[in-house]
Amino acid sequence: MKRLTIEQMTLQNFKGITDLTIAFSPTVTRISGMNGTGKTTLPDAFAWVLFNKDSGGHAPGSDDFHEKPLDDAGNEIHNLDTMVELRCNVNGMPFVLRRLQRENWVKKRGNADAEFQGNTSQYWINDVEVKLTDFKARIAEIAPEDVFRVIGMLSAFNALDWKERRKQLLAMTGDVTESLLHKPEYEAITMECAKRGIDVDGLRKVMTDQRRNLNKELDMLPVRIDEAKKALDDVTPAELEAAQVDIATLQAGIEKLDAEIANARANSSQAKIEREIVDLEDEAVSIKRRITGTHQRQKDALQSDVEDKRIALRRATTVSEDAERLLEGRQTRITELTAQKESLRKRYAVVYEEQYQDTVTDTCPTCGQAFQPDLLDELRKKSKSAFEAHRDERLLEIQAQGKDCANQIKELEGMIAVMTTDCSRASEAVKARQAEFDEAANKLHEFPAAPSYASEPRIAEIEARIAELRAQQGTTPDAAIAELRANKADLEEKIAAARAVIAKHEAAKNTTARILQLEKDQKATAGNLASAERLLTLIEKYVQDYCSLLEESINSLFPTLRWKLFDTQINGGITDTCVCMVPCPSGLIPYGTANTGSKINADLEIINVLSKHYGVSLPVFADNCERVNKLNPTDAQMILLTVTLDRELKIERE
Repeated sequence: MKRLTIEQMTLQNFKGITDLTIAFSPTVTRISGMNGTGKTTLPDAFAWVLFNKDSGGHAPGSDDFHEKPLDDAGNEIHNLDTMVELRCNVNGMPFVLRRLQRENWVKKRGNADAEFQGNTSQYWINDVEVKLTDFKARIAEIAPEDVFRVIGMLSAFNALDWKERRKQLLAMTGDVTESLLHKPEYEAITMECAKRGIDVDGLRKVMTDQRRNLNKELDMLPVRIDEAKKALDDVTPAELEAAQVDIATLQAGIEKLDAEIANARANSSQAKIEREIVDLEDEAVSIKRRITGTHQRQKDALQSDVEDKRIALRRATTVSEDAERLLEGRQTRITELTAQKESLRKRYAVVYEEQYQDTVTDTCPTCGQAFQPDLLDELRKKSKSAFEAHRDERLLEIQAQGKDCANQIKELEGMIAVMTTDCSRASEAVKARQAEFDEAANKLHEFPAAPSYASEPRIAEIEARIAELRAQQGTTPDAAIAELRANKADLEEKIAAARAVIAKHEAAKNTTARILQLEKDQKATAGNLASAERLLTLIEKYVQDYCSLLEESINSLFPTLRWKLFDTQINGGITDTCVCMVPCPSGLIPYGTANTGSKINADLEIINVLSKHYGVSLPVFADNCERVNKLNPTDAQMILLTVTLDRELKIERE
């Protein structure tokens, strides 16, 4: 393991320090003093040399970090060299880093005064000047910048975005997926994943989509069955039998009339012409029947298409409405969180503006004697210091809650961006289905109510020939033939009515068959849904076991801390998270709500584990140590920064 320690630090014109040299113990160095004496300046100087940032990650020149000294008005003091030197030790070998920053003043032609053109820096390693790239490369050999920060600064790891924290924790343990999937109870998941060529997470999404689609199909099938049942219009068995008997009887009557008409025509002088007319009329009727059949089939196809388009429109509308409701819920949650964040901001301002009220009496409450002035001043200073410490702790707690609100808002905004796209797509799908339905309905509406025979030239030919034959006849058929033909027409109308009854029965048979098929589909869909839900239930159990096993694997690396890597939602779903849980007398509490002492010791435990994982030990700057009764042990070099009543920095080496 690489071990970096600081032996000595020298600062010149850095922040509020003009000239300071501090020697450090390789184990523990305590640096104490009043607020404003320069304790936090030391970790800022360390970070500035290594990474050109302060210990909080702020760049020079920002509102939060100025590496140069400032005057009473808050402006940078010019014409000063800013220098920090770190005399370090890496595994027993000297490692001296020095950075010198100078202002660049340029006197342009024609100007009497020089103008400030920015800063330039020089770098040394072991007293040899090097380029910035070589300087950074040598530091990176010890550890990358992100590792330096999480191992060398308390609270740095928990200050990371939860996804980055989670990523680093997962990298510290092996993958538990394979060992879990080898269990016999998860054989169904393993086989399904192998068959589909996807992982468990992908299978979970596929089965969730499948369940949603099956539920929608199950919702639609009763509607379609109900519509088919409403369209069912059958005849009674007696009506059907009567129609069949009527057709047979009437057909026999027509055959008899045909024979009589033929006999009458045979005895007529114009029989030949009449027979030809009858043949032509029969041919015309046959052609018209064929055209009528084609017309009806086309109309039935258009009606079926309209029904399919109506069902597709209803499905698309349901999907769009569900997406809109879900989006509205997320937006409402953002409004609630925004209001909560604003309330925390106002609460922060109120606490920040609280002023110390002197509650120290001039006399001893026990003996009643007046305190000595020096003792009275010290008591009041301690009382004020305790008030300020308590106020700072409350401010940090409010700030942590505000950050949590902001993180939730940011996550919800990301979800809303995706959901807005889904809503837009669903709305476009509704518009597309509506357009398809309107187009189909228009086609049906514009379809002729009755067939047209004008497109068949043979009918015109037949009618012309009949007219010609009528002219040749000179006279209409005699009264006997006319009466026979009238009787035949009457029988044909009755046959048509009887055939309509049979056709109605055939349509009812088809509708009944469709209802049976829909009910069969409903049963099959319900079975598929049950299978999908069983597999999803097994997947959820696998995910829970996976979560528990993964948390157990990571938590085994930490002596006391526990990491919450998953959240269980109200609907039973599991989402990723990464919350550090700190032990307390009542159990475990989130890191953000723990007191300062618990946070510092939690940070030390994290640093110990990360140091072991990355194979590097770095100096640890621990601020606010006056709030901790006992620090957790660590092998790293500790630099403890403590607030006391000392007006100048006090250095104690152990």
